[in-house]
Amino acid sequence: MSKKLWLLTSLALIILIVAGGIWRSQARQGEPQPKEAIIIFYSQNCPHCATVDEYLTANNIAEQIPFQHLEVSSNQANALRLAQKAKICDLDTSAIGVPLLWDPATQTCLMGDQPIIGFFQNKLIQP
Repeated sequence: MSKKLWLLTSLALIILIVAGGIWRSQARQGEPQPKEAIIIFYSQNCPHCATVDEYLTANNIAEQIPFQHLEVSSNQANALRLAQKAKICDLDTSAIGVPLLWDPATQTCLMGDQPIIGFFQNKLIQP
């Protein structure tokens, strides 16, 4: 292969690689980013948390609305995450209670069994 043909082939290959990278980058920008899930922070010995869990189980909520269930009394990382979310919600981090629901769509927190159950009931009613 002549030097000129080799150079043109190499240049064409480089152009194709760069163009492909630019095209993939632009295609990704149009893709929706994965949403952060709703989080329910709970403790194993919390009666209000048990009430929420009973509601979620009885109504198959996990099959209808994606959420994370994070235990905080024995998991330091989850407890820190709870404190971070409570701070975003302007809650007093020295008096955070569970169950606490974090809704990333509205950047809000709900604390207590009835507000959390009401949250899911409203989600199920909305289309």
